[in-house]
Amino acid sequence: MRTRKLKKSLFVPEKASSRGIFDSVVQAANKLFDSLDFDSTTTNKIADKAGVSIGSLYQYFPNKEKIFTYLIDRMIEENRRVFLSVVKENSGKSMREMTASLVDVSVDTFLKRKHFLRVIFSQLHRLNKIEDLLESRRILSKEMAAVLRAQFPTEIRHENLESTLFLAMNSFMGVLEAHCMDKNPQISETQLKTELTRLLESYLLIRPMEGAQLN
Repeated sequence: MRTRKLKKSLFVPEKASSRGIFDSVVQAANKLFDSLDFDSTTTNKIADKAGVSIGSLYQYFPNKEKIFTYLIDRMIEENRRVFLSVVKENSGKSMREMTASLVDVSVDTFLKRKHFLRVIFSQLHRLNKIEDLLESRRILSKEMAAVLRAQFPTEIRHENLESTLFLAMNSFMGVLEAHCMDKNPQISETQLKTELTRLLESYLLIRPMEGAQLN
């Protein structure tokens, strides 16, 4: 599976004074996008909440789209680190235990930022971020494949694990994203975790536990 170099907007100023303003703007935007929709969040509101002048904000971001893109890229990178750390932390355990841990952490992480995710999904196409999102999953699939092969050499039964993980990741995220978008979810968080665990286990060819009931 080929990957291309992923363009990121994760520039962070080095000077302490500049870094303070930059961080204040990013944190303020993060809080506003967690409660308001995209159109209602303005650079003036972000600057106000950050306690900086609009001119100071524009030194780092020319518009709110750039701020929002930065937040998307930061979330992608944070999720990448979380996924890899969960897999590595489960070294010595079974693949089933690792899968359950991955689902628990992923669901808990995403549901905490449900509103922000809704805003992201509503803007991905307009901001031309869909391909970047898919590319980040391709890269993560390759990284996770290497870790899984090292940790579970006897349990891996795929000739092309990278492609399998890429498909699994998109299916997994599709279900999770739909649940976040649904203002009246049809299933509980516990049921969601159960179904996502089954989904990953089926992709990874983890055999069902003896006596397990499929509802």
